[in-house]
Parts: sequence; C-alpha cells; structure tokens
Amino acid sequence: MALSLASVGPMMALSGNAQGIAGYIGAAVPVAFACAAGGVLLIALGFAILSRHTAHMGSVYGLVGKAIGPRSGMFSGLAILGAYVALATCCGGIFAATFNSLLQQIQGAAAFQLPWIVPALFCVVVAATLAFAGTSTVARVLLISELLGVGLALVLAIAVFAKGGAPSTGIDLSSTLDLDGIAPSALLAAGVMGFLAWAGFEAGAALGEETANPRRNIPLALVGVVVIVGLLYTFVMTALVCGFGTDASGLEALESSGSTLGDLGTRYLGTGFGIAIVITVCISAFAGNLALASAAGRIIFALARDGIGPQALAKSHPKLGVPTNAIVTVLVLNAACNTLGWATSFTDMGTGNPAIDAFIYFASIGSVALLVTYLTVQVASIRHSFTQFRTGAAVGMFALLTLGGVGVVLVLLANLRAQESILTGPATWGLLWCGVGLAVALFSSRATAHRIQSSLQPEPEYDAGAVVAAEAGILSRDQ
Repeated sequence: MALSLASVGPMMALSGNAQGIAGYIGAAVPVAFACAAGGVLLIALGFAILSRHTAHMGSVYGLVGKAIGPRSGMFSGLAILGAYVALATCCGGIFAATFNSLLQQIQGAAAFQLPWIVPALFCVVVAATLAFAGTSTVARVLLISELLGVGLALVLAIAVFAKGGAPSTGIDLSSTLDLDGIAPSALLAAGVMGFLAWAGFEAGAALGEETANPRRNIPLALVGVVVIVGLLYTFVMTALVCGFGTDASGLEALESSGSTLGDLGTRYLGTGFGIAIVITVCISAFAGNLALASAAGRIIFALARDGIGPQALAKSHPKLGVPTNAIVTVLVLNAACNTLGWATSFTDMGTGNPAIDAFIYFASIGSVALLVTYLTVQVASIRHSFTQFRTGAAVGMFALLTLGGVGVVLVLLANLRAQESILTGPATWGLLWCGVGLAVALFSSRATAHRIQSSLQPEPEYDAGAVVAAEAGILSRDQ
C-alpha cells in the first residue's frame, strides 16, 4: 500500500493538478476528481480480480500473462516498464522545480536557484542508496513521507473551512458542484487530468512475491489506495477552491499558482506552514521516484528471470532478497534521460521552466504507456469475469469492467489528441514504446513463450482450481 501511495504521489497532484482542471470547468474541480475516482476504481477492480489469482513480481507481466497468455503478458510487462521508467524520470523534474521553489520561498525575491539537473540527480542518488535498505525499510520511508504531507494537507483544508474560506465567496459548496454551462468535452478533458492523478496506484502489485498472503493483501491494498486517495482529493480540492475563492478573481489566482498548497498554506496559516507544506511536496516527488524505480526494477527482474533481458538483472541481493541491480539500472536511466533533457533541451514544452518541461514531457510518455497497460488488464479481467458468468454478481462485474475499459480508451484518445503535434509529441513516443513491446512479444521465440508459460503455471497452494478450458486454448495459441 505504501509503494502504491508513493507512486501516486498525492501531494504532487494536490499541489499541481487543480490549476489545469480549473481552466476547463472552473470551480467544479472536486467533481472532476470524484468522477475520475469512479473510473480509476473500475480499473482497480480489474487489478484486484487478477491479483486474487496471481502473485508475481512482474506486476501485469504475471497478471495478464496468466490470464490470457505469455505473449500478452510480455507485451503488458514491457508497456508498464516503459511507463514506470518515464514516470520515475519525471519525478526528478518536479523534485527540482519544487526544490528551487522552496529556495525562493525561504530566501525571497533574490533567491539563489540551482540548475535543475543538480537537485534531480541528488534525488536519484538518495533513491539509489535506499534501494539497498530492504523492502520493509523502503515501505516505511515511503509511507511516512506521504502521510506527513497528507497530514499537513488535511490540516490546511480544515483551517480553510474553519476560517470561512475566501473573504469574497466564503465556503461556496454549491459552485464546486455546479456543472451548468460546462460542455461535455471540457468535463472529459478535466476528468482526464483527474484520472492521471492516480497514475501508479497499481505499483503495489509488483510486491506480489514479497508480501504475506498476497492474494488477499495485494487486492486490498490497490483498491484501498484508490478509495483513500479519492476521498482525500475530493475533500482537499474542495477546500482549495473555497480557499482561493469561487469567483473569477479567485479562480484566476488558483490557475496561476505555482503551488496551490504552498500559497494557500501561507495565506491561511502563515509563511512557516507554507514552507513546511512545500517541503512535503518535495519529499513526495522523491518518494515517487523511489517507488516507481522500485516497481520498474521488479518488472525488469521478472522479465530477465524468464530470459527477456540480461541475466545480471535477474539477480537479487543475497541478504535483502531485493532486485537491487535492476532498481539501480532504472535509476541510472532516470539520471541519463534527465541529463540529456537538460543538456539538449529536447524536453522543452514551452512553460518557461525547464524542470517543469521535463516533468510534463516524461509524464506524458509514461501516462500513455500506463493507459495501454490498463487496457490490457481490463481485457484480461473482462475475459476472466466472462468465464464466471454463472452468477448475477459476475454479470454485474463484467459490465463494470467493460465500462472501465471504455473509459481507458477515451482517456487514451484524449491524451493523444491534446498534443500540439500528433507525430512528434511525447504522448506519441509512449505509444511507440508500446508498439516496440508488441513487436518483441509477437516475434519472440516459441521457446521463450513456453518458458514464460511454465513460470506462470498455477501454484497449488494458492489456486483452488485449474485454468479454465478457454484460457488453456489461448495459451496454446500464444505459443
């Protein structure tokens, strides 16, 4: 649960997502997050269904591979690997931007600013050090980091409500629920941004082989994170909108804020609190980098263990049992990508802040690859629920999962269309990475597919029944 929570990085979303959403639907920001929570919960149900039957360090590589077939699992594993590497890389950019913002808040207008690559590389070095601390230690660090920030965000939200909100509009809850005059396309665009605030919630599935009773605890953790974060987002976003004000001037101040939590904290609880909450956003960015690199490393380990990659990456630490080689490899890739972006400016997205540009660029790549992965999980879970059509509950679950799959397709298309250039935009690069993964899966040798299928066979101590006949047919065709 800690790994999933840190991968989501709720403090980063609370501090930076409301600005874009308000540009589409005004004061109804909480509605967008509430709608997005429902959509993400449908995806989480798909993960939960598959996780009840499979516990695998490769996350979707094992989940989809066991449900549909080895080549399908290989494609899903490579897609989510690209997503996690890109999303871990983007955390370096937001860490650097937040760190420099913190320096400015502490020092004032004439603040000394570091080249953004310096704090980004510092973030990677510290994460690499913690990679050798063991799974439970890392989980504690991630959980404490996020809970500290979430605690301060809740204190701020309560303070906003206790002080009556913005002087001009007060606690105007009716405006935060009002969708009158908002075009469906604007609501969809806002929902897309809200949907991506949960990106990474499924990272906890990568701990399937390191968790006690994974077939119970992994589904509970994934669904639990989605529900808890959804409630947090809705409550705090309501306070944010009321704190800035639901009128035109208040919404303009919200949209132009560099850190909504920091600015609101300073306004309602003083400069010291504003600085403290910006520090927690900075820590959240670091925690996200470490969590996503940890999840990506475990996927690399699982792939290499089955012969897809160098065998050196299929080795775990002799004492810790953690795939440190693979995790450090991901962190080196993070450092290399950010350094290349800093040196060549290929990540320039026109914001005027190169660290934010790098964040947006790599986040766009990772988000598309992640959405493709979500789609494969929905297909696998829909197929699984179809085989259980003997009960009314299974029919209802099938309908919910299908609705979730349609939602993923809509969000994916919206991401691709939002680019200035459909041919060279970063989201397209994410889709191309998935294309490479598909080619690798399709053209891999029959021996590789057979080896993967053997590694994904049901474990008698966990699985009560055999693989259904329909699944067996797909598996044989996949070979």
